[in-house]
Amino acid sequence: MLALSLAACPALRAERPAGAEASRLSEADLVGRWYGMAQDRRGRFSRRFPVEIEIERRDGALVLINRDRLASDEAASLSIDAQGAKAAFPGAFASGPAITLRRGKRGELDYRIDNAGPLGLEHNAAMLSRDPRRSAAFRAPRLDANGDRTGDYAYRTPTGRADGFPVASAHSQGVDEDRLAALVRAVLGQSGDIDKPQIEGLLVLRNGKLILEEYFWGQSADNPHMISSCTKSLTAMITGAAWDRGLIDLDEPAATYFPDYSDSLWAKEKYPILVRHILSMDSGTKWDDSASSGEPSKMLEAATDIADYMLNKPLVAKPGTRYNYDNGLPALQGRLIENAVKQPFADFADRTLFKPLGITNYSWMPTRDHGRPLAAGGVYMRPIDAAKLGQLMLDKGLWRGKHILSERWIAQSTTQQTADGDYPYGFYWHLTNAQHRHIEKIDGYSAIGQGGQFIMVLPSVQTVIVITSASWRTATRSHEPGTPLGLISEHIVPALLGPTSRR
Repeated sequence: MLALSLAACPALRAERPAGAEASRLSEADLVGRWYGMAQDRRGRFSRRFPVEIEIERRDGALVLINRDRLASDEAASLSIDAQGAKAAFPGAFASGPAITLRRGKRGELDYRIDNAGPLGLEHNAAMLSRDPRRSAAFRAPRLDANGDRTGDYAYRTPTGRADGFPVASAHSQGVDEDRLAALVRAVLGQSGDIDKPQIEGLLVLRNGKLILEEYFWGQSADNPHMISSCTKSLTAMITGAAWDRGLIDLDEPAATYFPDYSDSLWAKEKYPILVRHILSMDSGTKWDDSASSGEPSKMLEAATDIADYMLNKPLVAKPGTRYNYDNGLPALQGRLIENAVKQPFADFADRTLFKPLGITNYSWMPTRDHGRPLAAGGVYMRPIDAAKLGQLMLDKGLWRGKHILSERWIAQSTTQQTADGDYPYGFYWHLTNAQHRHIEKIDGYSAIGQGGQFIMVLPSVQTVIVITSASWRTATRSHEPGTPLGLISEHIVPALLGPTSRR
């Protein structure tokens, strides 16, 4: 998964609230915990998210602590001047997140953060107050009508959605409703501790019908969620749209799609890295994201020319012989698609995939490479739209009677492309089978993203599962209780298989 730097926080660009005054703040004005909500609106994209900070005295100085689940535990020194108060956090790049506070109306704080987000390119603003009710819904799995935390839940059929799927009861689709209710209650019991799983969205589709749709921790059906490296599987689907149109040849050397980089290592050395090796992450090029390696993902995030950075990676293994998880390859694939279709990557994706599926409320993460989208991770989209991607795969490229992707592409993407005996991987899809099981008893394939994001497709039981999470400090593929895979194995698989699975 894409490495999250100290600059990471789930904040995108938002308009700065008006009415802030520049009068000097005092320590008494600042000390304490502050709460607020930010709204990110850019074109058709719209997302709400909480802001929570704490200011305290440590060793005679003021410090600011960002209480966001994605932020670092490290406190930043807070200085006060005539313009307001400022704090700067260390980051992976030249400048990390920088927070500015100014006096607002009625004792509020006008808050702005710059250099935010995983790539340090995002900004947001909000008006903060000392009233915890400002963001209460985001600090518990679910609140009752009185504003108190609740763990009560009985299974309920999802409500109909004009832009979504037909809905049905779980029972009508042969799924155990008691098991699904136990699943939701397990999520309602989560603590919210920074090092514990935090599930924010649960969707289950059976036979093309939505049988479970529940949101937690302040999230809602219409609020886009970061899907992290599930973006890679999305990039494979966009590649499929180009392949279906005859614009990409999987068996062509990848370097041929970059004629402007004839001086690159891949071109000069004539590396036999084919397009298919980019998609199956067995290119054989050097990539090691371990702590002692210098973290090439951080260097990728800092790159102003992703193609130049990747096409000069040396070859250390024969292409097609060894799987190695490599964030740079899907990032390069985004550039390759752009060159092949002679159209900006985001425009091609919108025209061939998002518009046909009716997906409008989404956002790509921009890179330092001329603002191009990061094809390796960081897309925000609604969970119901992520479910559309899974259902399109399950239905072999068919959506509402029309082929958006070809059945041949779906088959290739979800068949093992890595060498026999190696980690079973298709084209940016993780395979679950007897060789390697993400869940027990049922084969399938998944898009997997850091923080606990899953789009799981289980063809044998005609099921799509979407889970969104804010579990940034737990292992993405952990099977511990409360994690996405733990919940799927403990609750959803038995619900799908019925009483015969209760042994």
